[in-house]
Amino acid sequence: MSRASLLPESNVYIANVGLNPTRSAILDFFQQMGASVTVLNLQSMQSELIGDLAVKGAQLKGGVIAGDLVPLLIDELPMLAALGPIPSRELKFAMPANCA
Repeated sequence: MSRASLLPESNVYIANVGLNPTRSAILDFFQQMGASVTVLNLQSMQSELIGDLAVKGAQLKGGVIAGDLVPLLIDELPMLAALGPIPSRELKFAMPANCA
């Protein structure tokens, strides 16, 4: 998804993605960065929200990962750190005091 967002001509379709709130926080953050991510075919399967993702290339801008967003994106932090120098504005990480 991150690579597809960076390549101007990309158009990627990912089927059957788990979309509960702890998993979908990365989608919200990518959209805040300017990514073109669309959720399609949203449905509930065995009490779990799932859907398909359509991702297109876009000009990403930076963002801030801080506060309550940190634990929601904890698994994605390495990937986001690798993206750090690429967006048009910087990507900042502010770890909560209790993560020391």
